[in-house]
Amino acid sequence: MHEAPIRRAGTGKQSQRKEASDVDDLVADFGFLAVNATARDFYGFTAEMSFARLVLSTSSKEAMPPFATNVLPPRYAATPLVQHYLDYVFILYPFLSEAALFASLDNLYQDAGRHATPMDHWTIRMVLAIALASRSRYNGDSQYRDAVRHAAAALEWGDRVLQPGSRVAIQALLLLVQYAMLDPFHFSSWYLIGVASRVMVDLGLHQDPPEELRMKDAHLTLRRRIYSSVYALDRLRITRHGISVWGRAANAT
Repeated sequence: MHEAPIRRAGTGKQSQRKEASDVDDLVADFGFLAVNATARDFYGFTAEMSFARLVLSTSSKEAMPPFATNVLPPRYAATPLVQHYLDYVFILYPFLSEAALFASLDNLYQDAGRHATPMDHWTIRMVLAIALASRSRYNGDSQYRDAVRHAAAALEWGDRVLQPGSRVAIQALLLLVQYAMLDPFHFSSWYLIGVASRVMVDLGLHQDPPEELRMKDAHLTLRRRIYSSVYALDRLRITRHGISVWGRAANAT
């Protein structure tokens, strides 16, 4: 998965240090806001400033452009993009269930999407955005514009999927991290991976649950894949920024 060219110039060591310091502050803020990781309600959030809005506003570099219409492409056009994601991105970062991904695709395209959940909308729109952005040759080409359009459509569901205290929120964040790495003009993947790391550790996904819980093999495998994906994406960011959020946000075992 390649990163799209950055449009902003002048990202020197001083700006990287400033950004790293900002991430430290942000990650610390989440620690103070959390009641506990298994609760859905966090102290400090109001109707005006939800967890999702805090994450999106802090990680946003430029506002997403408005679109008059933002309909899904025909299924025959969407399916190859989903397969492209599976072939080139999912194989490296398998934090989603492949079966759940295709179930989301079915939910969006069957019965006019009446049975689609917010996570179905978020997942498919983000997967389409990531696939298109990864195939874009330069910022501004048709595939890049379509990627931005799908990402903007996904963000409309942000308040419904980016909720603290859930595994789904981590998966949603990781999709946004992947998109941000391909569209650094609009989002900072550095901020986002810091948040994902903190939420993952708060939920305890960085270690296996006690054996007495007798978790199903499929659930345990998915937990481990989420952990390994967060770790791998954080390590990938080190090649750019030189400092790991992981080292500050967690003491993983």
